[in-house]
Amino acid sequence: MDHNVFGYQVQRLTPKQLTPKQLREAPNALSDWVRGHGFKQVAVHFDLDALSPTAFRSIYPAEPGTDPAYFPAAVGQLTLSEVANLLTQLDQSAELVGLTVAEHMAWDALNLRQSLSGLSLLE
Repeated sequence: MDHNVFGYQVQRLTPKQLTPKQLREAPNALSDWVRGHGFKQVAVHFDLDALSPTAFRSIYPAEPGTDPAYFPAAVGQLTLSEVANLLTQLDQSAELVGLTVAEHMAWDALNLRQSLSGLSLLE
């Protein structure tokens, strides 16, 4: 069943793939695509790894001691303000009915908790 639905969507909608460079050059491209297909509702999965580790530190490639140049997967290039702008445009183009935010890694909070965990005051 999923295969049939996905096959139909791919043939009918030709899903849009945009690079960070393309989004910067045409910041309305995604919302234009949504409006162009007549979508009334949109659900968004926001993987924080799409963000640049220099712009947002709470992602896998920004783990302390890690060099993003040697990260074993793609490293994001967007800023939080660029993504917020995209989401705002989508929200104005269609009803935003869902938003997931994935892969938040609060390294400083995790490291602080671990470092102070041996204090009797915090037991």
